[in-house]
Amino acid sequence: MAGYVSPTGNVANSWSNPTNAYDENTGSYATRNTYTETWSSYLELTHAALQCSKVRIWHNSSLSFFTSVTVGVYYGGSWVNIYAGVFAIGAYTEYSVGSTQSITAMRVCYYNAALTTKTASIAEADFYEEAVAFIPWAIIM
Repeated sequence: MAGYVSPTGNVANSWSNPTNAYDENTGSYATRNTYTETWSSYLELTHAALQCSKVRIWHNSSLSFFTSVTVGVYYGGSWVNIYAGVFAIGAYTEYSVGSTQSITAMRVCYYNAALTTKTASIAEADFYEEAVAFIPWAIIM
């Protein structure tokens, strides 16, 4: 059955409370202090390989000072950025991979355009697992 599934692990890269990004609660957050006019480190969210065509992220409403996001996925032995630009706040935003791939991780980082250090935060993130068609083997008589 196709549908959204939560990550099962993470590489925090100095993010605090990274499991909050996949605890099924949009009221808790993974956070990262980000210096003025710089990119945050990536928060990497992992899962055993799954057939995935898109991811979704609930960007926290406190991101008003962050002007850009970069979202990437890991497949075929390398990271592939699937989106870079502005983002919606306080609701899920879907990011298409462009095709169905065997994906094991996603990553996200934010650009802080403020003149002071600000806290980036992510409420939730999910992978979209595609249904895998079952093709029965021919019966040999």
